[in-house]
Amino acid sequence: MNRSSCSHHLKVGVLASGLFVFLGATASGFTTAASAFQGVGDSGGNVTTFSADFSSNGSLVSSSGSETYDFGTFPNDDENSVVFSGTSSAQALPQRLRAQASGSVSNIDFDSDYDADNMIGIPDNFVSFAQAEFTETLAYGGTATNYNSRYILQFTGTLTGDAFAFISLRHGSNPEQTWFFNQPGTYNVPLTSETFVHGSSPQEFRLFLSTGFDIFSDSFAPTSTVSGSANFGNTLEVTGIDLRDDFGTLLTGDSVTGSSGSTFNIIQVPEPAAPLLLLLVGFAFLAKRGRVSR
Repeated sequence: MNRSSCSHHLKVGVLASGLFVFLGATASGFTTAASAFQGVGDSGGNVTTFSADFSSNGSLVSSSGSETYDFGTFPNDDENSVVFSGTSSAQALPQRLRAQASGSVSNIDFDSDYDADNMIGIPDNFVSFAQAEFTETLAYGGTATNYNSRYILQFTGTLTGDAFAFISLRHGSNPEQTWFFNQPGTYNVPLTSETFVHGSSPQEFRLFLSTGFDIFSDSFAPTSTVSGSANFGNTLEVTGIDLRDDFGTLLTGDSVTGSSGSTFNIIQVPEPAAPLLLLLVGFAFLAKRGRVSR
């Protein structure tokens, strides 16, 4: 089966960036994957999901769920309950990723005695995530011996409240380049990668998008309500590659074809836009997250 869903105790792993990802195999050539889930955890970020959907072929996935945690003298009384709800969806296509996630926690209460192993008490961490990625091998049709490649992306969507979006791009064996966004607003911005210098042999290209709502109750006042939405269902798109030879000539007459069969546009990097509502951070942002064991 290419697609699976789960309502209890789904195992997730942690990327080097600290973001969650479903554990799965990878293959050479062209691969896509999409995942969506909601879960709760302890103050160390050890999360157990209660709703999830996953696709190993990038097809549209969606997940939603709501959990209530009672405290105080009168259980099942709304005034003595923490309520968490979330929705998310994701899809991966050649040169295009979609992901949206939202969440809300009402009547927040921090429970220092929460037992994550047995899920007793009120969780400290509430997450709603959506993730999509594709990897493919790029072939270059031209006469140049060496190439200078810069990927041009278009990032479109909105952020509200306590939500974020994370992008990772990798070319060949080079280190990942990342972007992180957490400022509320409307985004319709071009993103340009660094320049990758390589020969004419095929190169692997990977693009990853994660959106999420991820809060810790001890960071907020008791009884408060926290919500957030990261809606990039339309979309993160590869609009083209600025492909040049050693002399700096833009090679518009050459071609770049992915193992998916799609052709990449060869275009010039656009002129710098006005300052963006973005914040770039390193991999340490979510480094405190531990590996989920259930």
